[in-house]
Amino acid sequence: MLKRFISILLTVVMVSTLGGGMNFGQNVEVKAATAGITNGATYTIVSAYNGKAITQTDLSTFYANCVVWNTDAMSDLARWTLKETGDYYNITNVVSGKSIKITGKNNGDNMDLNGNDNSDNYRWKLVPITSGTYSGCYYIVSAVKNDNGEEEYAEIISDDDKKNKDGAQVRLWTKAKSVDYEPRQIWRIQKSDAENSSFTEAMADKALEAFKSKYYVKNSTTGYDSLGGGFWGIAEVMEAMLDGYETTGKSIYRDMFQNTYKDFIARNGDYWSNNDFNDDIAWAVLDSVRAYLLFGDQSYLDIAKKNWDFMYKRGTEGRTDGMIRWSHENGRGDGTLSCINGPATVGACYLAIATGDDSYYTKAKRVFDAWRNSSLYVREGDDAGHVWDSAGNAWRSTYNQGTFLGAAIMLYEKYGTQQYYDDACNVMANTVKNLCYNNILKEENTNSGDLSGMRGILMRYMRKFIVDFNKGEYLSFFKDNARVAWMNSNSKGIMQCAWQGKASEDATWDSFAAYNAISLMANMPTYADSLQRDAYSNIEAEDLDYCKGLISENSGGTSGGRSLGGVKNGNYAAYYNIDFGETGASKVTFKYSRETEKEDAKGTLEFRLGSTTGPLIAKASIENTGTWQNWKEVTIDTARITGVQNVYIVFKSDTPHVCNFDYFKFTKATKDDQGYFFLKSDASNQYAVCKNGSSDTTIVATSDNRDEWEQFKIIKNDDGTVSFKSLVSGKYICMVSEGAYLTASTSAIYTGEKFVIERYKEDTSKNKHFAIRSIANRKYLCVDPNGDKAVLSTSTTIGGLGETFHMETVNGEWIVPDGTILADSAYRDAFSKIEAERTDDYNGTINYDTYLGNTNDGEWARYDSVRFTKTAKSIIMNYSVRGRIATGKVSLYLDSLDTTPVGELYLTETAEDSWDTYVEKKFALEKEISAGVHKVYLKFTPDSGKTYVGNIDYFLFSEEPTTVAPTTEATTTVAPTTEAPTTAAPTTVAPTIEVPTTVAPTTGGPTTVTPTTEVPTTVAPTTEVSTTVAPTTEAPTTVAPTTVAPTTEAPTTVAPTTEAPTTMAPTTQSETSTVAIGEGSDVGKVNRKILNCKNDKDLAGSTFRKLCVKVKKSKKKAISLTWKKIQVAKTYVIYGAKCGTSYKKIATVHSKTFTNKKLKKGTYYKYMVVALNEKGKVVAISKLIHVATKGGKVGNCKKLKVNKSKVKLKQGRKFKLKVKQIAKSKKVKLKNHRKTAFESDNQNVAVVSKKGVITAKKKGKCSVYVYAQNGVYKRVKVTVK
Repeated sequence: MLKRFISILLTVVMVSTLGGGMNFGQNVEVKAATAGITNGATYTIVSAYNGKAITQTDLSTFYANCVVWNTDAMSDLARWTLKETGDYYNITNVVSGKSIKITGKNNGDNMDLNGNDNSDNYRWKLVPITSGTYSGCYYIVSAVKNDNGEEEYAEIISDDDKKNKDGAQVRLWTKAKSVDYEPRQIWRIQKSDAENSSFTEAMADKALEAFKSKYYVKNSTTGYDSLGGGFWGIAEVMEAMLDGYETTGKSIYRDMFQNTYKDFIARNGDYWSNNDFNDDIAWAVLDSVRAYLLFGDQSYLDIAKKNWDFMYKRGTEGRTDGMIRWSHENGRGDGTLSCINGPATVGACYLAIATGDDSYYTKAKRVFDAWRNSSLYVREGDDAGHVWDSAGNAWRSTYNQGTFLGAAIMLYEKYGTQQYYDDACNVMANTVKNLCYNNILKEENTNSGDLSGMRGILMRYMRKFIVDFNKGEYLSFFKDNARVAWMNSNSKGIMQCAWQGKASEDATWDSFAAYNAISLMANMPTYADSLQRDAYSNIEAEDLDYCKGLISENSGGTSGGRSLGGVKNGNYAAYYNIDFGETGASKVTFKYSRETEKEDAKGTLEFRLGSTTGPLIAKASIENTGTWQNWKEVTIDTARITGVQNVYIVFKSDTPHVCNFDYFKFTKATKDDQGYFFLKSDASNQYAVCKNGSSDTTIVATSDNRDEWEQFKIIKNDDGTVSFKSLVSGKYICMVSEGAYLTASTSAIYTGEKFVIERYKEDTSKNKHFAIRSIANRKYLCVDPNGDKAVLSTSTTIGGLGETFHMETVNGEWIVPDGTILADSAYRDAFSKIEAERTDDYNGTINYDTYLGNTNDGEWARYDSVRFTKTAKSIIMNYSVRGRIATGKVSLYLDSLDTTPVGELYLTETAEDSWDTYVEKKFALEKEISAGVHKVYLKFTPDSGKTYVGNIDYFLFSEEPTTVAPTTEATTTVAPTTEAPTTAAPTTVAPTIEVPTTVAPTTGGPTTVTPTTEVPTTVAPTTEVSTTVAPTTEAPTTVAPTTVAPTTEAPTTVAPTTEAPTTMAPTTQSETSTVAIGEGSDVGKVNRKILNCKNDKDLAGSTFRKLCVKVKKSKKKAISLTWKKIQVAKTYVIYGAKCGTSYKKIATVHSKTFTNKKLKKGTYYKYMVVALNEKGKVVAISKLIHVATKGGKVGNCKKLKVNKSKVKLKQGRKFKLKVKQIAKSKKVKLKNHRKTAFESDNQNVAVVSKKGVITAKKKGKCSVYVYAQNGVYKRVKVTVK
């Protein structure tokens, strides 16, 4: 009895000690929790036994153990959402979304975490304790009873060596029968809101301070503060400090690096030939060369250069494969590993940048090319981007993936080779796919040895990939991993190598293991939600991407509480992915302070594009502001800049410090403030420039640069002319009477400074040329490419390249400046023949060589800049109508299809069964058209039962009425002001001194239009013809191909073979839409056509063989596509939507893969890929593919079985391919959006019908592509004898 009393007394005493300072393993009294549970609220669940909280400690695995952890390091990983499900609750982690479940139902079975399948395994009864010591606490009871029908309770494991430690397992057991045992099954459930919804810069700073506090200590031997000893390990830790400094400018990183480096040299010397491992040397070289680039101390570069040169010579001696030997230690052999080739390549690239010696780039390229072409790298297939450790060892490590990624990036940035870009993309995708779970890095998982410090390497190069290549889709990797690492730090803020798991309190690992998470945070691309910055909002100076020399520091009087300070001559700060939009910027505003001994001492800020020596955006002189705390805001003009760009700010001064810098932002360009441009001659293919800056301002077209001397600003004058102002001279360009030379030498605008910029054609494309005419002598500027390339005002015509120019932004985009007018030759004369096939835009119609055809229902063609110099009362049209399949109405619209038509022309049969019979007929307009400039639309409506309206050869208007009365009488005239856009012929086009009154402008006839005598009809060269005309290889000369009209209305016998060349797209291919776009089309036109396409048919002009787009992988909510890379293609635009709905533009990518996410399961989606070259022109348009997501009753084709893979035929013979589709699973069916299709890659050799019948045409070889609706295909080789 006494023993029992003592036992109870001890229990009460032990329970009462719950809270701070409690002894682990004791029973503790738990104070009452909040009464009741709120459905959907967030809670912590703390053991009444040892005061530890149930915590998810690993987010990198599918299953996670349910354990307890001390509350001193509590984070959101120990917070749970409790959601009612009947009489039970689901207990779900707020970070991972995984729910607590049972792994079995009997005593001793562990509890773990996984996705919730709504079964009883995930349901828990929360039984409140309403009285006694544990009043207010809960039992957590499984909804599943054990084999004996008993309830199972959640409890702390009872093993003496585990129960009181962090990480103690939570398991099931029946209700405790002992008062000593009972606290293991009692839990305090306390409301606790989630804290860390996102990772912040303050968290990164706090983690860095914790790292410094533990690991940055004085080496008693060398006397230097240091982050540790060793060689390659500490070299990598030091490089992470360089990362932190370069990407933030914070001095804490710089200071830790510099002192640790001194300690390293004191221990290892500055020449490392005694180190047998070449990769060790490569890492220390990287520290040295990057330190030189960031801090400018020559000794860093000297050390880097001599050691890399030694390492490279020693490592390549006797080797013929181009790679570097790994080790010279006895017994290691002379083999190579990925671990040496990666850092050696990156080091060579940095040395090339530091020394200006491109031989280092040559060596880097030699090593990398040999590496990527060896068995150590997977170049193609589903595993493309996998870097092997060594021959025969496929180990995928963060080290090798990281260094390969970095090497590919740096070589691409030097050479621009697409292969390097693709390699970088493949490695990045492969890494995230195979080394992560739910975006959380899962390898490597040790706190000792070489593997413990490899993650930090990958972080450096992943950041560079994301920032340099503007890959915002990977930004979540850093945000997710940094948040998890932060939450898994111990109570002192220390994290381990495997940051996906909770760091223990003892933290016995060294800085090499702990630095990985610091590298992750130091390399955070941005704390903002988006990678791209708005050019027109404040960009804080300290929010930089790369920097040199300066520091980021706290500052008073600044917009963000910080600024850049310690800025010396030659320092820079770089800001990537600034979005200027399509319009672009023309001014920049910045805020700075500057204190100098000399009041008149000057400094300079240069805003440059892409690098410290890139094209000049703007240049500003800065003056003394009095003190460092006295801030001044300045606004200056810039070169016009558009798109998403990287901006470098270079600081220059002859004083010790240049300035402190607070922020900058740009101002969007307007019509009256367009910014500076670069004028390029098409004859010399060079920029106009002041010959010798401000000393000789003669304008010559001799420069290949986009800098200060090449910048000119367009000034719009009140009389419709323009003037040009030079940035370098600050003066206006003037036409000098002697020799008609141009100089930028006058301070005021008179006749000699006035010019007219004339375009040849009105359209929306920016890639158009123009001519410049001097007002002083009425002649055009020209450049003789064979002479001194001076820009002269001597030409009377604009018939050749010598007279043509174009304007570029600082980023090289062609742009049409405001103030440009249309040359007289740009207009179409309404009363002369207008060739119908020369459209400016169209929908569905096909522009054949000599006529407009394919006039299906609702389709239209548009003709711009049609000038009516007098009132038009009728229209004359030359057309043919094949009565068997065509007749109908042509509706005539002005300026918009949304208006009422001004005429309706009924085309009747010209021949029953031929397209060759043309007639010319005059039709009365329902509404007369007054003088002005208009866009003319022809819209087609076939008669009932007919497929087409007719073929149109030409049309023109007449001032004479027709004798045939129109179907609807209308006497009113059409002359609204909206019918003559001011952009077509503005009244301010040219000064009145040289324009006669006889030319009719937009409103009827002002005196300001350029006279026709100055612009001959030869002005518009053949290169000016609209690129929207479909080539003959894209559109057959037959009017009604069977691919357009249904077979019941347009049988294959309708179009005779004599009308269709052998290069035409065969009528036997997959069914195509009537929207005709193809190779060479402008990206804007293609985009409009696809987005306006309402059906699920292939587009005319599309091919399968060029891209071979197919499904790569299908999941419940995602579809991955892949396609063949086209060498000349720069980008690929993906369009898609649910089948049966309108297209959407989904993405633009540079790689040959794409994943579409957030889809609906069991649903068919359609996709099309358009390949574009660097000028935005179409290279290829893919066939439409249809892909089903998983999770439904429909599925995808896995593969095709074809009866023959090789076919040999004699000329004129046929062979039928038999194809069978094999589904991914027997449980799903293939819903046919289209049947298996066929395509020949050389129709001169053989053609193939839509039923798979190959017909041999002439001797030769070709391939027939057999492809399913999801793009899975077989290639059949055909030989014709």
